[in-house]
Amino acid sequence: MRQHVEITDEQPGTRKDLPECVRFFILALSVGLFFGCTDTVTLSRIQRLEQSVADLRGFQAEQTTQIAELQSTIRSTSGKVEELDYNQTQRLGGALSDLKRDLSVIRRKLPPPAIVPQAALESDENLSAQIATDIGSKLSEGLLRIREGKFAESLLVLQDGADLAVGSDQQAYFVFWKGLANEGLGDNKQAIASYNELATNFPKHSRNPLALLRQASIFIRIGDARIGKLTLQKLISDFPKSIEATQAKLKLKDMR
Repeated sequence: MRQHVEITDEQPGTRKDLPECVRFFILALSVGLFFGCTDTVTLSRIQRLEQSVADLRGFQAEQTTQIAELQSTIRSTSGKVEELDYNQTQRLGGALSDLKRDLSVIRRKLPPPAIVPQAALESDENLSAQIATDIGSKLSEGLLRIREGKFAESLLVLQDGADLAVGSDQQAYFVFWKGLANEGLGDNKQAIASYNELATNFPKHSRNPLALLRQASIFIRIGDARIGKLTLQKLISDFPKSIEATQAKLKLKDMR
């Protein structure tokens, strides 16, 4: 018969048989080993995390450098494009300016309509170029419109110029050419009014003989020969040495 042996906590060789100090040492060693392993794992994880952060920072620094280089390239390219655009604009602008100047010269060489006295027109065009003010510009522009036969447009410009030149001898030129522009438009009444204004306000002006000659021609054209003759006689009397006085004498002979 087998003998049954019961093992209890009191059997020799169990942990309770060990001295208290030994059992405490074993417990402390177990706890230390556990926490030691835990600390090693945590440290490893921290190191891996720090390495990841370092890698990320390195990547960000590389990206920042690439972005900076790209921005520098964009600025450089934009500068070259702007320079090219500026140079192209300068070249085109210069060519356009030359073209406008040439066109202006050509326009001023166009023969004016038959009703326009060419010698007087050319003389006053030269005069307008010598007047370095807005008055000169207005006179030049108004005369160009007359040369082109654009009488309605010229009236607007000439009126502006006359307003600028109020009180000066230069105003007389605007008044005379307003009369001519009205003639070109077939407005005899306004043409006579402008020529009368010139004779009244600028009786000694160099454009007065021509204004009187044209005024006489209008009267004759509309059938008032008597007033036309009187106007021609006044022209001969007031400006006897003028070219227009010679023309007036010839007209009077034709009217006999």
